[in-house]
Amino acid sequence: ANGSNGGGAPAAPSAYVPPHLRGKAGAGSAPARPAFSLHDYEQAKKVGGTSALGKALPPGAEEEDDKLSKGALKKKKAKEKAAREKDAADALEQTNAALEAAGIEIKPAGAAKAPVVAEVTKDLETPEGVQKRLKAVQKKLRQTQDLAKEAAGGKELNVDQLAKVDMIPAVEKEIAQLEKLFKSLS
Repeated sequence: ANGSNGGGAPAAPSAYVPPHLRGKAGAGSAPARPAFSLHDYEQAKKVGGTSALGKALPPGAEEEDDKLSKGALKKKKAKEKAAREKDAADALEQTNAALEAAGIEIKPAGAAKAPVVAEVTKDLETPEGVQKRLKAVQKKLRQTQDLAKEAAGGKELNVDQLAKVDMIPAVEKEIAQLEKLFKSLS
């Protein structure tokens, strides 16, 4: 025990080196070893797209996402989606403004389509078939009138909804034709 290592030359006594000085040159007689660097550790984790456990990350996954809770991750994705939608809306607004400045008129989708007029088919040969079609067209008219009320109230409608509102006269005409057909079959 007296500083001997079991029969050989006596071991040189070494001075205590505090942990923060260990591995530094000139700090006691301890051999120099590279100091631990958190930055180097973090970089080593990310080499090759692998996680800290050495597992390959799925495409699109980021190491930071693994550290977030479910709620925080969901909130992050929602913010990213809202930002993408805002960017898309801004781009559409700029495009529409440029087209308007150039004097190009934009027609809503479905505006070029011919109005749907009920033709005499197998379903419309019986009073029950005509009545069924009449109910469906009346429901469509109620929905379009509700959209028109919302638009009058200040709600901004999308292109398809505007096209549907523009079809109100054609739908009313179809209802009149179906009522006439129903009376003739009854």
